[in-house]
Amino acid sequence: METEKAQVAIDLWYIARGCWIFIDPLSEASDVKLGQLRIFLAVYESRSTAKAAELVHRTQSSVSSAIGAIEAGVNLKLFERSTSGMAPNQAATALARRVGVAVLHLRSAETEFASLGYQAPRLWERATDLQLRGLSALAHHRSFLLAARELNCSEPSLHRALSALGQLTGCRLWSRTSRGVNPTQETLILAEGIGRYESEVRLGLDAAREANGVVNGELLIGALPTARHAWLPGALTNTLRRHPGCRVFAMDGPYEEQLGALHYGRIDLIIGALRPSSATRDLEQIPIFEDSLSIVARRDHALVRELRGGNSNRQLSPPQLASLGWLLPPPGTPPRQCFDTFLQAQGLPPAHCVLTCNSMVTIWSLLLTTDFAAVVPTSQARSALISGRLNILGGPIPSSRHTIGLAVRRGFVPTQLQQAFIHELKAAARHGPPDGSGAHA
Repeated sequence: METEKAQVAIDLWYIARGCWIFIDPLSEASDVKLGQLRIFLAVYESRSTAKAAELVHRTQSSVSSAIGAIEAGVNLKLFERSTSGMAPNQAATALARRVGVAVLHLRSAETEFASLGYQAPRLWERATDLQLRGLSALAHHRSFLLAARELNCSEPSLHRALSALGQLTGCRLWSRTSRGVNPTQETLILAEGIGRYESEVRLGLDAAREANGVVNGELLIGALPTARHAWLPGALTNTLRRHPGCRVFAMDGPYEEQLGALHYGRIDLIIGALRPSSATRDLEQIPIFEDSLSIVARRDHALVRELRGGNSNRQLSPPQLASLGWLLPPPGTPPRQCFDTFLQAQGLPPAHCVLTCNSMVTIWSLLLTTDFAAVVPTSQARSALISGRLNILGGPIPSSRHTIGLAVRRGFVPTQLQQAFIHELKAAARHGPPDGSGAHA
């Protein structure tokens, strides 16, 4: 019963909002400062506050204070203190592993930056927290005002920090336009590395708690229209039920926006229709189940009555297709390309598209009150059919089969919470994928 209530709550919340929300995921990670992480890694590698103090050019007391501040911030003990030194525990090892990967992301970005003819700025050693997070936010928002709001600082403070970063890097980081700020190529290179650095630090804090038996981290996901119906909310419901302390932050929007958020570390997973491997060279894709596309209209639509009593899988005839007004996905998206190809194969001109939209809430609402038809994933169409308010017109569109799954950054290592969520997604498919087509192993 509790699971059913949680499922209903997620469905109602999504329907009421009409979209998923996206909240800045970096607030908790920002509680641990860049300088503290440098000290933490030095202590972890040297097993000594005295040796770490020499490595980072600080006093031993300031090194001890920094370690204490990190432990207090994450509410974890990371080292066992003794007269022989600092012995890291499992939580410290989990955090150090992730911080090491985070630093490699910065180094990789600096190498690409240096290939443009600049000296590597050594951000790990020389930059401040505000400079790193500020450059990432500016590249994302392309506005000092919005970037400052995200970071909860003043615009002048952010501008001063990034001006100093420009002097450190030896290049121009942005140009002013009538619409705001245009980041330079150099900025975008560094911002991607910084975003992945921040993402890895955030995951490191989650991994440290998990090593201590506490699974209460964050799931940062992008939800494409093909994933937003019962399958994804059902997996989230089960994940939240098993790990009630975790938090979920999700975003919707076009694939290109979500792909940018994935590259820049603002989300960790994109859930929905997978893309051709040629378009995802720096991503890893995990297939989960197969879906297809179907044409739907309201239950008492004239074409529903025409098809009733015959073969339910019979395709609409070209004249019937041509007679319809359509609610369609945006041009260039895989579902729209598939439907355009289908019409062309029927010898028909492009569809009369009344509304171009990715919002299933809007599409369902219009279908219930008009004679328009829509092209939607078969999994979602069959859910609407079960409700008795809409009907599928004919069988699935030929050659519309596609794979639903996850896209992650190449080399991505999930936390325990993320592994649990992926398990729930696969389990939902194994126990009965929405279109009944069978799941991938």
